[in-house]
Amino acid sequence: MEFIFRSRRLRPFGLILSVSLVGCSPRTPPTAALADGGDAQRLVALVDYVGGDYRGAVRQGRVIDDSEYQEQLRFAADARALAPGLHADPPLLAALAELERLVHAKADPDLVRKACRAAREAAVTCFGLETMPFERPNLARSQALYAESCATCHGATGNADTQRARTLDPRPARFKDPSRLGELSPYRIYNALTFGVPGTPMASFESLSPEDRWNLAFFVFRLGHEGEAVGPPVAMTLGDMALRTDHEVLEALREEGNPAPQTALAWVRREAAFTEPPAGAGIERARALVRRAVLSYAAGRVVEGDRLAIDAYLQGFEPLEPRLRARDAGVTREIESAFHGLRAAMARGESAHRVRTLGQALDRRLGSLGEAGRPAVPFAAAFLIYLREGIEAALLVGALLAGLRRLGRPGRPSPPASPAGGSSTGRSPGAPTSASSWRAGSRSSRPPSSSP
Repeated sequence: MEFIFRSRRLRPFGLILSVSLVGCSPRTPPTAALADGGDAQRLVALVDYVGGDYRGAVRQGRVIDDSEYQEQLRFAADARALAPGLHADPPLLAALAELERLVHAKADPDLVRKACRAAREAAVTCFGLETMPFERPNLARSQALYAESCATCHGATGNADTQRARTLDPRPARFKDPSRLGELSPYRIYNALTFGVPGTPMASFESLSPEDRWNLAFFVFRLGHEGEAVGPPVAMTLGDMALRTDHEVLEALREEGNPAPQTALAWVRREAAFTEPPAGAGIERARALVRRAVLSYAAGRVVEGDRLAIDAYLQGFEPLEPRLRARDAGVTREIESAFHGLRAAMARGESAHRVRTLGQALDRRLGSLGEAGRPAVPFAAAFLIYLREGIEAALLVGALLAGLRRLGRPGRPSPPASPAGGSSTGRSPGAPTSASSWRAGSRSSRPPSSSP
C-alpha cells in the first residue's frame, strides 16, 4: 500500500491509483501539518481513540461511564475542529460530522467503530498519510526497546502487573487482554507513542525515531499473543497488518474462508510482521489474482476486475518489490508497467481479448520472477563468483612462485668441497647436484662434536 499513501515514491501504477482514489482539496495543507506528529496524524489518532474506547462508555444506548463518555465527545469534537485548518475535503468533513453525530446519539459501539474506520480512511486518503513502516520491524530491536521504555509500566509480559503500574491512575493497558487488544491496531499504538494518551500517564515517545515507534507498535501485538497456537502463514500485507485491529484481522480472515482464523491471527501478529514473506508465495498470489481480474472483466464485472488487479499488486507484488528489484531490476520495472497497462486498458473499456492478452503477458512476467522460474540466475551468479575467485587464487600462487624463484637464484651457495677436491656427496666435480643432496651434504659437513 506504500505506493498509494507515500508521495515520496509514486510510480506509474501508483499514479493511476492516486488520481482515482485521492480526492483531497486542491488547497494543500501546510507541510508541518502533514509531517510525522503533525495535525493530520493527530486527527487520525483522535478518531482511533474514539473507535477503540467508546465501547467502554456506552452500552445499549446508555452511558455506563460518564467520564469516559465525556472524553469521547471531546475527542470527536477535537477531530472535527482540526479538519478545516487542514483543508479537509468534503468526504472527510462528512465522515467526521457523522462520527460526532453518532457519539452524541449514544449509538451502538459497532456503528461508531465503523464510522471511525470510515473517517480514518478518508483522512489517510485525503492527506496521504504514512500508515505503515518503510521497512519490516526488527524483532531484536523491538525487544530491547520494550524492555527499556515500556516494561516498567506494562510489565515484561504485557500484563501491567508491575509495582509502578499499581500506582498509576488509570492503570496502564494490559496487552494480554483480548478485548483490549481487539480494539487496537499497530497504527493506533504508533500514534499513541507519537502523541501520548490524553488523561492518562502515557507520555509521548516522539523522541524515538519513527522506525523505533513502529518496532514497539508491532511488538506489543507479538507480546499480546505470546503463548497462543500459531497457524500456517496467510497472505496479508504489512500495510493491512499496521492498520487493522485484531477484530478487523479476524473479520478479513473469515471473509477469505480461512479454516482457523484464530491461529492465523496469532501468526499474523507474532511472525508475519517480523518475517519477510517467501517470494514464491507472494508471486503466486499475484498471478492468481491477475487471472481472476481478467475473468471478472471478461464477465462484465469491470469494477471487480479493477479491484482484483489492485489486490494483485498490493497483496502479492508490492510486499516483495524491494527484494525483487535487487534481484532483477529490469523485469521488476516491466512488471510495474504491465500492471499499469492492464488497469489502464480496463479503465478505457478495451475489449476482453485485449485485456486477456495483457493479463497473460503480466502473468508470464510475474512467473519469470518466481523463485522456481529463474533457477539459472543464482547458479550463474555463483559460478561467476567461483570463477573469479579461482582466477585470483591462481594469479596469487603464480606470483608467489615467481618471487621464490627470483629469491633463490642470485645468492645460492655452492656445496662445500671435500679435501680431495670432490663433492662432499661423493659425486665427481662435474656431476649435477640436486637440492636435496645438497641439503644432505650441508648437514653432513658440520664440524665434528668436541665431545669424546
